[in-house]
Amino acid sequence: MSSSSSPIITSLQNKRVKELVSLHSKKGRDEQQSFLIENKHLIEEAIKTNQLTELIVSDTYEGELDFHNKLIVTDVICQKISQTTSKSQIFGLCKFKKQELKGNYYLVCDNVQDPGNLGTLIRSVVSFGWDGVIVSNNSSDFYNDKCIRATQGALFHTELHRGNLIELLIQLKQKGLKVVSTDVHQAQPLSKLDKSPMALVVGSEGQGVSQEIVMMSDDVVMIESSHFESLNVGIAGSILLYVLRN
Repeated sequence: MSSSSSPIITSLQNKRVKELVSLHSKKGRDEQQSFLIENKHLIEEAIKTNQLTELIVSDTYEGELDFHNKLIVTDVICQKISQTTSKSQIFGLCKFKKQELKGNYYLVCDNVQDPGNLGTLIRSVVSFGWDGVIVSNNSSDFYNDKCIRATQGALFHTELHRGNLIELLIQLKQKGLKVVSTDVHQAQPLSKLDKSPMALVVGSEGQGVSQEIVMMSDDVVMIESSHFESLNVGIAGSILLYVLRN
């Protein structure tokens, strides 16, 4: 690490440390409009996309990663702000970014509550060239640590939206996108669906897509498998994103 004249924060009671620890909760993240990341790869992805606002490093860190805005802390504080057991010595602070619905292909998550599944879906959205992810207010938080790690940095490379799904889907329909819901009942085979601009809606394993959204959909599709219900939403959604990629 390059030398710095910045003072080292040593107290766990420091206000700045308490602010960072509060980012472990969705409430804290929403209040500060910020989230924490840890590990070199994620920080590098945040730097590439100009989304890193502060680098937080241990005073014993000997790596080469550096940033113009840097906070230096002790290893004890690193353990306090870390959300893993890997004894990280390097963290990144990122701000939420304001985004608009500019794309033509979105994955929409209705009540997807597992952060690992959501992270997998975000990674697939980026991998298969879709424009963004929209989640319902009762879905997992994009900035949950487990979700962030599951994305492998993909969340920095796509649009992320949260809100009332009915309102957001109406906006997309007004832009000319069709709404396509997944269902195992009264659905056409996936192979018969055309790939015109769309909002593809997936639901939770337990409940699926809500009936209100199914009723407003232009198409309802299923994966041609007699065991579709055994696939978790991360796997099922990724298959759909691959097959329907533009």
